Amino acid sequence: MQAPPEGMVVFRTAQFHPRGVRILFEAEQPATLNLVRRVVSELIASALFGGAVLVAYGWAVEEIRRLIARGALPFYETDDATTLDGWYDAALVGIEPTSEWTCWCIQFAQTHADRLLVDLDGLQAVGSEVLRGSDPRWHGLVTSAEVVPVWRSRDLIDPGQFLISGMLVEPPEPRVRHEVRERLGVSKDTRVLLYSGLVSSDFPDHPDIQLSTLDSVLGGVRTIAQAYTERDFCCLIRPHPRAAAEHPLMRSRIPHDLPPNMRAVWDPSSVTFDECVLAADVVACMPTSSFVVQAPYYGRLALVLALRERATGQIFDALFTSHEVALLRHMEYVKLARNERVIARALRDARPKPRLKADGGARVAQFLLGHS
Repeated sequence: MQAPPEGMVVFRTAQFHPRGVRILFEAEQPATLNLVRRVVSELIASALFGGAVLVAYGWAVEEIRRLIARGALPFYETDDATTLDGWYDAALVGIEPTSEWTCWCIQFAQTHADRLLVDLDGLQAVGSEVLRGSDPRWHGLVTSAEVVPVWRSRDLIDPGQFLISGMLVEPPEPRVRHEVRERLGVSKDTRVLLYSGLVSSDFPDHPDIQLSTLDSVLGGVRTIAQAYTERDFCCLIRPHPRAAAEHPLMRSRIPHDLPPNMRAVWDPSSVTFDECVLAADVVACMPTSSFVVQAPYYGRLALVLALRERATGQIFDALFTSHEVALLRHMEYVKLARNERVIARALRDARPKPRLKADGGARVAQFLLGHS
């Protein structure tokens, strides 16, 4: 097996009983780290839990350090090379098919753990052909979707193949919507579209994808604001946490000549992602965004940016078959945006949707402890 990637950092829980259940976690993507936080909070309440090791890389390392400093994650950082040694009862690993880091983590977990749970992000989690044909290293993984409730678009999910992180999200209460809007200076009647950002380095063939996508989102909101001058509209921009280097360019892209009834609110850090989603009416995101499968649990529309004249459209067309596109068009919480007019109409027609309940955090904890 290959050596661990350079830059990997290891964390462990203070609680580590040799006779308890040992669990290995991986974190690179924000959604997977969020899932780890929820599952660990369930695990530490169990007398069976012996302890956990968390391996991290890239963006996640600094975020984990911040969470530990705030007391929000019961781990500490260690440089003890032997920390990873030994056998684990279970492992929970996020998956990104193009990531060599993920490849190493999967291989390590397969050879060091009894049970492996894989967390798959975005539309890749519901597209029936995407992962299967992408890379032979992922064939045959046991990812146990049975441990979480299967949501409404059941025919998009290959049972027993994928664990979907979106099923594990239980957002705060709806009152957060009012409180966050007050904090951002947005009225209760304003129609709000959240653009959740992306990471250009994830798409090396499209270096301008961040700015061109933001231009299209702002263009769609401008279109509806100009058509309905008696109503107020807002584009809330919360850049991706792994794209901090791109923030100055993104902010400079916001026009100074917005219509009087349109605002663009830039807020990269003062409110959490969950809070931003609950403050919004529509969430515009990439086809590969975790929010696509999380939308039913927030009661919000996931507006999937697949713009024909932009890089997002090329990426979408490369990832999904015509059959999968047809299925996605029937998903209650997903709308495909092939042009700016669809963005405008989605914001105009946005209505609250019922939130699906989720107890996946507890279910995954029980699976890791060996109860399923």
